[in-house]
Amino acid sequence: MNRGSDLDPKESLSHLLAYYLRKYRESASLTQLELARKLHVGESHLGNLERGRRRITIDQAKEADNVFNLPGWFENLHHHAQRQHRDWLEQYAALEAETSDIKTWQPLWLPGLLQTLAYAKASLGSSRAEDIEARAEARLQRQHVLDRDKPPRLWILIDEKALLQGVGGHKAMREQIEHLLVLAERPSVTLQIVPARAGSHAGLDGGFNVLTTEEGDVGFVEAPLGGRLIQDEQEVRKLLRRWDDIRSLALPVTETREKLLSILKGLNEG
Repeated sequence: MNRGSDLDPKESLSHLLAYYLRKYRESASLTQLELARKLHVGESHLGNLERGRRRITIDQAKEADNVFNLPGWFENLHHHAQRQHRDWLEQYAALEAETSDIKTWQPLWLPGLLQTLAYAKASLGSSRAEDIEARAEARLQRQHVLDRDKPPRLWILIDEKALLQGVGGHKAMREQIEHLLVLAERPSVTLQIVPARAGSHAGLDGGFNVLTTEEGDVGFVEAPLGGRLIQDEQEVRKLLRRWDDIRSLALPVTETREKLLSILKGLNEG
């Protein structure tokens, strides 16, 4: 995990903000506890702010400007860091490229790393996305991470209903299921289906991912207009517990393969 002294202010606006929070605190000869009290947060919370593991709020940014007599400095950094945070896909793709493990739960769609081109185009088209061709190609480019000498370990949970949606029609779904069967043979991929009979469970709220990097775990929660990266340790732990709860309902790997073959047979006969 990052220490405040490890942060590179040139890496991102979030790191820049965290870096200078620590720098100005030290220049003012304030302890973490003293600054924490001035910002109305706990000492551990301030430590996480200085390590870039928590995002400073607008109120905390304004208070920091007052403490260090820097009118608008932290407030403006906060504004631009928030804008950068909204560019979720670029940030997520960067994390995905360096992760060692990815845990995914998908109740409605197949994960982007597993999609065929036809499926990607159909899914983007149904969401009325712009530049479908370019975005589908970009999605497939991300899949090159699976071909590294040391690919990330994928732990994929998919709701059975996502495989029965008929995205792109019979031909596209046949191709997609065949692709899943091939990917599932890779040592780095563990694919499990949560059967429709599982009933009501914690995963019905929506899909999410947890990525493991050298700096720790980062969560990603999907939303209709994009998504949200989650760096708060407690929130990420909640996602991991939720993932474990969902996995407890999933079919074993061998039964998952049998289910995929059964779905494929139905598509071939349909």
